[in-house]
Amino acid sequence: MRYLPLLYPYFKRSDMVGLARLLVMYFVGINLAWPDYWKSNEALGNCLFGKTNGIAVMFAILHDLIAEAGGAESLEIELIRKKWATVPIEIISTPPPGGSKGYQAEVTAKVLRAMFGNDYDQAVREKTEALKPSLRDAGALVG
Repeated sequence: MRYLPLLYPYFKRSDMVGLARLLVMYFVGINLAWPDYWKSNEALGNCLFGKTNGIAVMFAILHDLIAEAGGAESLEIELIRKKWATVPIEIISTPPPGGSKGYQAEVTAKVLRAMFGNDYDQAVREKTEALKPSLRDAGALVG
């Protein structure tokens, strides 16, 4: 995770079922926002969601949506759907090139801008800061 280990509490509790539920819910939310891209392997393979770099982007965004919700336990499908639905189709429909962390950072920034506005970085930082006490309590942060 980019800023904080927001999924750490699942690992600490050995709650793989809870983690799996969170991840399924996340992908269901994305599917609800962009259902046409999930209808076939061909459609999925020709968009952001069906490529390794796109999956990396989706997981980077998961971190920020967890922060937006106030924690993993508070994340809901409707928030996921609503935020992903704001992303321009040009970003979703363009398959990412292979092997580029620079691409991942660039597309993640574009997606976050669409979801949270131009000041997305500050907004996410503030939400993440608010989660630090609960992460310290869980042992995910030291200090």
